[in-house]
Amino acid sequence: MGLGNNGSKVLYSLKLPSRANVATIAVHLRQSEITSADPANHSASDRPVIYVDANNVINVVSRKAVDPVAHTANFLKEWSQEGFIVVPVCDGPRPQSKQQTNKSRAVRQKAKHKSVILRQDLRRISQQLKDGGVDAATRKRLEDEQAELCKSIKSAETQSVNVVPPNFPMLLEEELNKISAHDKRKGGGSVAPVVTAMFEADALIKGAFMNKKFQLVMSNDADYPADLGDKCIAIKEFGTKDLVISSTSKVTLEKAMSSLGNESNANLKVPPHPIYEGVVHIKMRALISVIIGCDVCPGGLPGIAPKTLASEIAKLKESSANNEDIYNNLLAYAVKSGPPSFSEEVLTTFVNAIVYQPTNEFGCEGERTYISDAPQELPGYLQEFKSAATIMESGPDVLECKGSCYGHSHNFLGAMKHHQ
Repeated sequence: MGLGNNGSKVLYSLKLPSRANVATIAVHLRQSEITSADPANHSASDRPVIYVDANNVINVVSRKAVDPVAHTANFLKEWSQEGFIVVPVCDGPRPQSKQQTNKSRAVRQKAKHKSVILRQDLRRISQQLKDGGVDAATRKRLEDEQAELCKSIKSAETQSVNVVPPNFPMLLEEELNKISAHDKRKGGGSVAPVVTAMFEADALIKGAFMNKKFQLVMSNDADYPADLGDKCIAIKEFGTKDLVISSTSKVTLEKAMSSLGNESNANLKVPPHPIYEGVVHIKMRALISVIIGCDVCPGGLPGIAPKTLASEIAKLKESSANNEDIYNNLLAYAVKSGPPSFSEEVLTTFVNAIVYQPTNEFGCEGERTYISDAPQELPGYLQEFKSAATIMESGPDVLECKGSCYGHSHNFLGAMKHHQ
């Protein structure tokens, strides 16, 4: 999800021993920044605010729980006890441009089929052991195969399950009410009512960041700091004893460390290729994500690794100080170095899929908002994202999968390998 395996190669990270350390950093950020008031989300209080990608969190911390939704609700309440205002944000309908969703569904379906085949093998071996008539060496081999099959079946069945129920926002709100999570805790924290995004939680949370409504975002998706700029800090590891926050900026995390004092055991990790650092052009940050691989373009552009991209960006910055020129030159480089099917029109469509996803709540009937200005033009592939004034164009070819991969039809750009 997010930047996939490339996240650790391009983002700075800071390992923290406890939630109390995270709270100290958040309080420092709250005191040093002017945050927009939002009474509905308790933002008018003096407590630090965390926006939580609830769909991400339930997958990270609650996948193995007996009741994943209830477990997630309790997890959010625990964080509020550190003095945070915790704002859970759930996905609305997934847009067709998020191809990672289709890829994930296909992976689950494949795992389901695999578990069926493995169970057939397990029954065959179990029957052989039951029938007997084999020598000791053969029995030992069959028993070892039986044990390995049991492990593989468990793994495949786990991968085949979608832990997020269809009515997740409603169920999560019910669980939060059951445990009185909305009540103010001793430290002043509480869990705000569940918010559902018009499309993805990502877009709504990014819009809230642009409006300075929170100090930290909780998600292990690297696209939050990648898309939002050097000032964004994400809690990217939160399901284990140790906690990790990340940013595209070393200075941002160094300032966070300074709030902990000299006694802190925080450990700053520097990535080998911090390609987002210092980039303020929002479409250029989106283009970098497309090139190395993100949710709208899983796998990215073959042959352009972060190391290669870092070198190219450094050259472009040396040749021009104009952000628009650097973006256009990077786009031209991607067209030249990427697959022939990835034309400028295709790459621009991917970039626009990141920049122009509406940041509204589900059911909003007012004017659509975005993390930048409203789109003047959009291709047909991004029809869902248009504003009232957007001019629609045909754009790159769009193909339809009839559902052979996981049982449901969906569209994708013809330039891509299906579920690349």
